[in-house]
Amino acid sequence: VMDRLKYLNLKRAAVITKLQSTEEDINDTMENDELFRTLASYKLIAPRYRWQRSRWGRTCPVTLKEGNIFQGLPDFSVSFLGKMYCLSSEEALKTFLLNPRPYLIPPMPAPPFKVFIFGPQSSGKTTLSNLLAKHYKGKVVDYDKVIQPRFDKALEMLTRNTIAEATEAAIKVVKERLLLELQAKNEELQSSLDEDGKENVANVIGQIFPSINRLADGVSYSFTAVFTFESQRESSLEDNEEAKMKSDDKDDEKEISEMFTRQRSQQDSSRDLKKDSKKDVTDYEIEEVTADHPEVLSIINETVKMAKDMNFEQPHEKIAEILDEVLQEVVEENKNRFYGAPKYGGWILDNCPLVKELWMVLVDKGVLPDLVICLSDTENNGKYLYNRLYLENKQEIDSKILERLLDELLKERKEEEAARKVKEEALRIEEENRKLLEAMTAKAKGKQEAEAEAFEDFEVEESELHEGSEAPEVAEETRGFLPEESDIFEAPETEHQSVSEPPEDATVGAEFPKGSREGLETKELPETVLLPEFPEDGYPDVPEMDSIRENVSSFYAAWRQVETAISDSFTQILNLEIAGKTPEELLQKVIEIMEKPFHHAAWELTIEDYDEETEDYQAEADVDEELEEEEEEEEENEDIIKEKRRHLGDTKHFCPVALKENFVLQPGTPEEAAKYREKIYYFSSPEAKEKFLEQPEEYVAHDEPLKVK
Repeated sequence: VMDRLKYLNLKRAAVITKLQSTEEDINDTMENDELFRTLASYKLIAPRYRWQRSRWGRTCPVTLKEGNIFQGLPDFSVSFLGKMYCLSSEEALKTFLLNPRPYLIPPMPAPPFKVFIFGPQSSGKTTLSNLLAKHYKGKVVDYDKVIQPRFDKALEMLTRNTIAEATEAAIKVVKERLLLELQAKNEELQSSLDEDGKENVANVIGQIFPSINRLADGVSYSFTAVFTFESQRESSLEDNEEAKMKSDDKDDEKEISEMFTRQRSQQDSSRDLKKDSKKDVTDYEIEEVTADHPEVLSIINETVKMAKDMNFEQPHEKIAEILDEVLQEVVEENKNRFYGAPKYGGWILDNCPLVKELWMVLVDKGVLPDLVICLSDTENNGKYLYNRLYLENKQEIDSKILERLLDELLKERKEEEAARKVKEEALRIEEENRKLLEAMTAKAKGKQEAEAEAFEDFEVEESELHEGSEAPEVAEETRGFLPEESDIFEAPETEHQSVSEPPEDATVGAEFPKGSREGLETKELPETVLLPEFPEDGYPDVPEMDSIRENVSSFYAAWRQVETAISDSFTQILNLEIAGKTPEELLQKVIEIMEKPFHHAAWELTIEDYDEETEDYQAEADVDEELEEEEEEEEENEDIIKEKRRHLGDTKHFCPVALKENFVLQPGTPEEAAKYREKIYYFSSPEAKEKFLEQPEEYVAHDEPLKVK
């Protein structure tokens, strides 16, 4: 259709205007606000009607339709239907000038939906991935289910090919070695055959020479006989002798020829035997060198041992290659996911490993997302995430806790049993000491009484000399068998101190351990083990949670390294806190961030806006002929006229925030003003203005005007 329209010489209903200025150079590094202020004043069609900003902002509409978010350049800026658009290249500009409408019709501008999502275990990244894929009608690419199996298959194929190549090389090496050994054997055989041939020739010559000598002797003898007895012999005798000599010569010649023939046949047979043997041995060895050959198997086994730890020389390159192939397949499947969808995109990658080197390879290959999401829980030391991890692994963790508590209980019981035995032993020793002390005391008392009776008997006796002589003997004998009174009471105390401290009173010291022993015997340990208590929204702070803490900590450490590389590649990062938020709330937050660049932005009125308003007012005053007659009146009421000519929003002079939230018409002030979609809104307070600047689309009318209750 477009080719036909070219030849009809029709004029465009909407003209595209290039917004380039030769007077002022525009820097590519200018801020968006400054750039659009500058472009809005180029080639105006009328005063006060500047070019407006579009929903694309500075994003190139052509590349966005293809599925890539590229920033446009000021040199390729155009205006179409009163809006400004920035193209990213000259090719994109030519395409846009040819027919801009396919790149501007709904649902554009829309994000291509190319996302990487990261997060610790059980952070909800898979759930959020499925929700995002459902919202944008894309597909979740699970690294563990799609990429890793292909990588493992490629690695298995590499191992298989390596083993096959090693098998071929091993067969070749073994063949070459066997051929070298065979050639050495053949050379030895050849040398032995050559020596045998020389010996045969020598033997033939040795056999031939006697015949030749004999033949020569016969010839000489015949000539001597002829000359010596020529006169005496008759002609008949000469004839007989000559005939006999001829027959002998013939026999000798025949014998020599047979010798030569036999020797030649032997040499030929040995030569054929050598060739046949070499050929047969070679063929036999080549057929036997296969993959089942012992030497080949030994080489293959060594290769297999090395292949267990085999990997690609650059595994990250292979992963990036496989990921690129998978994403292309997904794009091809989802190219018609909805009408007008961007050409490339429609995928979210989940469970991708957090490796800085892999990200750098992806950057080099151009396999990059538009947004990287990281789910984390940094509030309250990650209590929300740890609670979720505990609940998911509750059975396993509780079993480990119970096992540990039972072990501690058994250990405590063993320690208490050992302590009880020690105390019982101490009590037993103390009881024995007490009994021994009582026995010694009773014995000492008995001996004292006996001694007293003896002394009384000695006093009754009449003979004092006999009493004086026997008394010392009895005393000495008694002292020899019994200790003194001070020793009797000191010895048990010393022995008792070695075991335990002596009681002040023997009776009290003996009764106290009995009560303690009864208490030990009646004491019972609990038979059941209870799990530690913790808040409902918390988790047990036990050693069994250490492995989970280590996994979460290792993720955050890896993320900090990769986050730096992602930031250096100018890729947008969104850190989401999952504490106390539902998956739907996280979904809305991600959608808001992804679509925010394609929404109209509001900004606070500044001195530049007032200067533009003054310029527009002055330009309009110069054009309007009727303004000359009322110049004095306008000078007096210039501010009022400017305010009347301002393009106000739907709420006019009233605050849109107060109308939306409180359903009341509260007047706004010009001092608290903002601009949204080329219209000015007044606000009743700075707080209301801040709310409007954060989410302006929430406080403006879309389908119907805002109403007052």
